Amino acid sequence: KGCKRLKKGFLLQDTEQLREIDNSINKKLYSFFMRIQLLTIFILSLLVLSSCSSYPSPSPLEETDVALKQLKTPEELQTFLRDHQQSQFFVKRDETLFMSENLGRATVAQDSGITGKPVSAPAKGSGDYSQTNVQVEGVDEADFVKNDGKYIYLVQNNELLILDAYPPATADIIAKAPLEGNAQQLFLNGDSIAVFSSYYGSYDTIQDLPGVDSSILPPLPTRETTLIHLYDVADRKKPVKITTLTAPGNYYQSRMVGDYVYLVSQESVSLYDPGYPIPLPAIREDTKIMAMSPVSYIDVYMPQLVFNHITAFNINNYEDIGLETLMMGYANTLYMSEKNLYIAHQKNYPYYYYRQPQGNQEDKFFSIVVPVLPNHIQNALEDIREKYADPYERTQQIYATYQDLFNQLSDAEKKQVRDDVTKALADYEEQLQEERQKTFIHRFSLDKTAIDYEGKGEVKGNLLNQFSLDEHNNYLRVATTFYLYGGRSTSYNNVYVLDAELNLVGSLERVAPDERIYSTRFIGDRLYMVTFRQVDPFFVIDLAQPTNPQILGALKIPGFSDYLHPYDENHLIGVGKDTEENQFGGVQTAGLKLALFDVSDVHNPKQRAKYIIGGQGTQSEALQDHKAFLFSREKNLLAIPVQEVQKNDWQNTWNGVYVFDLTPEQGFILKGKVDHTLPREKQTNYSYNQVRRSLYIGDTLYTLSQYYLKSNSLQNLEQAYTTIKLPQPTPVIYY
Repeated sequence: KGCKRLKKGFLLQDTEQLREIDNSINKKLYSFFMRIQLLTIFILSLLVLSSCSSYPSPSPLEETDVALKQLKTPEELQTFLRDHQQSQFFVKRDETLFMSENLGRATVAQDSGITGKPVSAPAKGSGDYSQTNVQVEGVDEADFVKNDGKYIYLVQNNELLILDAYPPATADIIAKAPLEGNAQQLFLNGDSIAVFSSYYGSYDTIQDLPGVDSSILPPLPTRETTLIHLYDVADRKKPVKITTLTAPGNYYQSRMVGDYVYLVSQESVSLYDPGYPIPLPAIREDTKIMAMSPVSYIDVYMPQLVFNHITAFNINNYEDIGLETLMMGYANTLYMSEKNLYIAHQKNYPYYYYRQPQGNQEDKFFSIVVPVLPNHIQNALEDIREKYADPYERTQQIYATYQDLFNQLSDAEKKQVRDDVTKALADYEEQLQEERQKTFIHRFSLDKTAIDYEGKGEVKGNLLNQFSLDEHNNYLRVATTFYLYGGRSTSYNNVYVLDAELNLVGSLERVAPDERIYSTRFIGDRLYMVTFRQVDPFFVIDLAQPTNPQILGALKIPGFSDYLHPYDENHLIGVGKDTEENQFGGVQTAGLKLALFDVSDVHNPKQRAKYIIGGQGTQSEALQDHKAFLFSREKNLLAIPVQEVQKNDWQNTWNGVYVFDLTPEQGFILKGKVDHTLPREKQTNYSYNQVRRSLYIGDTLYTLSQYYLKSNSLQNLEQAYTTIKLPQPTPVIYY
């Protein structure tokens, strides 16, 4: 503080002298912190070396069961972050630095007197059109393209494009609206559109610091924000921008139920110390605060903190808005039903967090190693433990006696002791990794803009993606993979069932050892799960009794599925990779594989049909993003975007869409293909113009790549209607 006052005093008098003082201060601070770092490393080294074993405690964390805590002022948040930052070097076992029961609602006037505008019917087009492929019926997911049976709405090159798409013969771009930030995805609701952009802006405006002279403040640091661009598109040719809201955090994912949008954004927690406290999270319209939230947290230690912001608003009345912020680990999975939002993140506690103070290492030795030794060695060591009171002398006698008695064993007995001790320590390490490698799941109940924290649960292992979670009859079903690293490397898979309070009520563990989950799909009382190592085990798992999950049947075939999609109650479609034996006798991936699974006999699932596309290296957007998967059972239509490597020749790549008729009786019948391959001279190592989405309006198929939107007849794919060239980024030329 003295340094700051000194600098302020010189600010308007002698800038050169101020610069010299500033450099002097920086050098002294650097020297000071370097000495602190060296001292810290030295102390930590002493702590490590003082232990006679490097194996931490296998007991679970003792977490405090307290209500969700809140930081309600910028000063409280600043103090908390400083304390957490300092705790990173010295973590005590009994220290709790964090979070859980009732999240406080953000303060926002719900009775604004503004009524939501009515949702008008879309302009006259086809009543038969595709919508975004979502996980949960009734819960829409944002995407970069939407359609309403007449118009296509597209986020491209940081612009909102509106295309009059139907009828296809006259399709064209009819409107463009520039978008600030890095535009990513959108929602469409009648005549309302919400577009999300990631944006880096300053922490806050000077209006948030009344009475502070901006001339004496250092530059405001940037922070991650999400811009919510709201448009009225009643006149599709002239979209009207209603407003732009600024939400805290970088855009992660979003969902929409009815008229209400739920945006989840994330922000790294950093202690910038800009000379004033970090502001609380808020949603703004320009400088007007629309909603503000305290920062909530739970009493669980986490080495890395992330702000997870949940913004809820009415897309037709943006002043009906709310905000909640939970400080926890980095969320990597989001799942939402119509009434609940689940956010999951890894536990990720550091290895040294489980270490015990000196003295407990002896307890570990007697609880882990001694029980597997020959009886006479066990008895001798126990006698020494009771005889000697001095810890140092006792430790010396234990080692000396153990070494002496071990040397008296025969070679076969020595080998057996080594094997038994090695196994005991490996089992112990597995217990530790099982405790460290857990996933926290937080549940928020949703009622329009009311967001209430309902609690957390935890399961062993890691989630693959959003399809690893499913809510059914007030139970949350979860599928995870556990990896064991170190001397005993392996993996296995688990299925857990949690109740409404996220308490564990049922489990099925160690499914498919040495394999990992590649795809899952929960449908009703069943889970369909694909794991892989060399062949593709397709499991049918019964969840009718939540307390007793059971494997009903399994199918082992070459290849694997990265995505599973229901065809009907007895069939599923799989999209993944085929496999083949390589020249060394191992297994390698081959072409893109489509499979139709028959589960009418749950104890004996079958692969009803399959179709292989291309050779090794063939890819599809549908492998990573389910929104690229287009299927209509009513039309018997399946469209898959493909980047096809032909005959394993990476220089010979075709880009487009494969279109199939699909029935259980006839399997996959290729109707045709739509080509989006660029001319060779326009291709680069980074852009082959992959098709990312397909959609239909009536009997017209629209395929979307980076450069083109093409329309073709579904009755005859060779009949092309229009090819619309899409705006591209202006190339940057460096001199």
